[in-house]
Amino acid sequence: MRTWRAQTTVSAPPAQVLEVLTAPDALARWSPVGFEVEDLDGDRLKAGSRARVGGRLGGQRLQFDVDVFQADRERLLLHADGPVGMDVEYTISPSGGGSTVEASITVHGRRGLAREMIRRAVHVVLAVGGLEAALAGLGREVERQANRQSRSRPSRSRQSRGRANCGRPQARAPSRLGVGREAGS
Repeated sequence: MRTWRAQTTVSAPPAQVLEVLTAPDALARWSPVGFEVEDLDGDRLKAGSRARVGGRLGGQRLQFDVDVFQADRERLLLHADGPVGMDVEYTISPSGGGSTVEASITVHGRRGLAREMIRRAVHVVLAVGGLEAALAGLGREVERQANRQSRSRPSRSRQSRGRANCGRPQARAPSRLGVGREAGS
């Protein structure tokens, strides 16, 4: 059993981060493995929901049954059960004009040669930066959705003064990716 951790900063509030973390259609856009939600009892992940996700890793088709224990502005906590078990936690906290997102994945092995090979493949993905790539993708997706929402509604200055921002680019804090690490190393 190993635990992997990574951290990033996103220029969006925790509620927007949670919105992307719990949206089934967004998963395939930010997950480095390309997992998709195949079945979900509801329209998004929430505490008490169950889902089935699937994807490919190392040429193998994998499916996981996911139980969501907590999904709020502070934390997404879930367990994925499949060829390997994974306890996944995303902690979201306000940070300046955005959010700090910390991710933790604990991988539990299963008995059997095929399952051991899958466990090793999961470890390789995490060891070469898979969790960091997921957080970077999550940050891009959160910022993309935030930009789309801000373009879809008129700005306060337009409403009150009837003019645009005169073509000046909007300042935006960059996402900063934390250094991923295996716990205890």
